[in-house]
Order: sequence, then structure tokens, then C-alpha cells
Amino acid sequence: MNQTSKLLVLVAVAGLSLSACTDKKSTDAAGSMPAESTVGVKVNGQAISVAELDAKSGHDPSGKKQGISEDRLKQIVDMELLRQAAVESKLDQDENVRAKIAISVRTILAMAYMEKQLGSVGEPTEAEINDFYNNNPARFAERKIYEIHEFNIQVPPGKAAEIRGQLGKGMTPEAFEQWLTANNIRHTGTPLSVSADRLPDDVLQKLRNAPVGGAIVLGGDEQMNAVFVLAAQTQPIRLAESKPAVAAMMTEKRKQEALDNAMKQLRDKAKIEYVPPYSEKGLAVEIEKE
Repeated sequence: MNQTSKLLVLVAVAGLSLSACTDKKSTDAAGSMPAESTVGVKVNGQAISVAELDAKSGHDPSGKKQGISEDRLKQIVDMELLRQAAVESKLDQDENVRAKIAISVRTILAMAYMEKQLGSVGEPTEAEINDFYNNNPARFAERKIYEIHEFNIQVPPGKAAEIRGQLGKGMTPEAFEQWLTANNIRHTGTPLSVSADRLPDDVLQKLRNAPVGGAIVLGGDEQMNAVFVLAAQTQPIRLAESKPAVAAMMTEKRKQEALDNAMKQLRDKAKIEYVPPYSEKGLAVEIEKE
């Protein structure tokens, strides 16, 4: 990757500084100049903090923080020069730029809060792993490998019922694709091999209930997935070899539950007001007809 490409990759990150830098002095989150001891570099008198440099320094395989290279430091200085030029050009006052800055800040803070919530999620015990294995035979002791053909379909308005009706006729994947093409329904089709232990609960349940040669429908009336079951072969996985996967699956499930609970608590005490034309359903945009 050349120097220019590397700079372009860093532009989005540097944009976060624009909203806080409309004058000649860089400020920290509290609105004051960083203490002299926290300043790593000054560019035209404006500070780049040690914390910013540390965030770009990276880590070695053991997790130990590495130093910052000459090349990386030059990129950061160049990005600060570009930031200053943008402010001098009053780009920080452009509505589209300010919207991107707001989105970036909101995303970073939201991710930081989620990471904090996930920090309290504990690893499953040996007994919990054993129980999970025994209580989920379809994933492990009776695991199947499914050969499928999946269609990702962009459903035209009012066509969802008709598509489901075609799937109920016992069509082959080839015949179904021909029907989609003949009716100008946008789609992609992909043959896949999927393992039961890696599938979401709802998808696994539907696949278990579907006969070989049958099809299941996932998704809603706008974005739909049609999955044809071509074959299913039983390939059990023993407890000893599945423990890492079980532990990872349980941890991921706990993290999701922790995030769901945190989100529910936030929503329950929040006052959310939608200003027309926006509503809880979003904003419908009418397509202009030629």
C-alpha cells in the first residue's frame, strides 16, 4: 500500500477531531489543552496527545504494546496537516461533514459502552459446558452437515406471498431460479455446506424439520432467503473435541444477552421523540416515476 492510500484509510479517524478544532488550538474532551506531559507531537503549535499515538502503536502477538514506527508517525502528522487545512477551509462547518463526525463519535462511544458491558461477562465453567453439550444433541452428538442451495432475494412489493407459493410447489433450485429470472426478481444463488453446530437456533430448527428436497424461508417480505435442502449427513462431534466451540458459543450467547438487557434498560428509561416526517417506522421515500 503506498503512502497516499495509507493516508486515505486514516481520513475517517482524523475526521473525529474536526468538530473540536475550529480555532488554532487542539483541545481534549474536557475542552482544555492537553497537559504538556501528555503531548507527543506538536504540528503548527497544535498538540497530538500521547494517547492518540499509543492508540496507533499496535501490539505484538503477546499483547504487549509496541512502539510507533517512523512511517506511522509520519502518517499521523500528515493527517494533522490535512485536518488543519480542512478547518482553515471551513470544511468543519459543512453540514455533511458535521453529520459524518457526529455519526463517527456516536459509533465510537456506543462501541465503548458495549465493550464495558461485555467486560463483566464470565467464561462458562466445565460443568456448564458439559450441560450445554448434553442439552443440544442436534448441534453435537447428533450433528448434521447440510448441503444447501441458498437464494438471497430482493422481494418486489406485494410479491412475497407469490414467492412463498412457488416454494411450496416442490420446485428444484434450478426451476426456482428460472422462475425468479422470468419474473425479473433480483436474486443471487449460492450452493453451500453448513454444519449444524454453527447455525443460529431458529435456522437449525427449520432445517431439522425440512425434508431433503424441501425448502425453508428465512427473512421477511422485503429481503428473503430461500434455502433448498439438497442433502443431510450425520457427523457427530464428541464432547472433548467440541469444548472450545461450546465455550465460544456460550460466551457469545451470554454477551448477546448482556447487550440485549443493557439495551432494554436504556430504552425503558429513554424518552424518544420522532419529528415528522420521521416515525418509529422510519422514513418512507417515494420513488419518482418517469
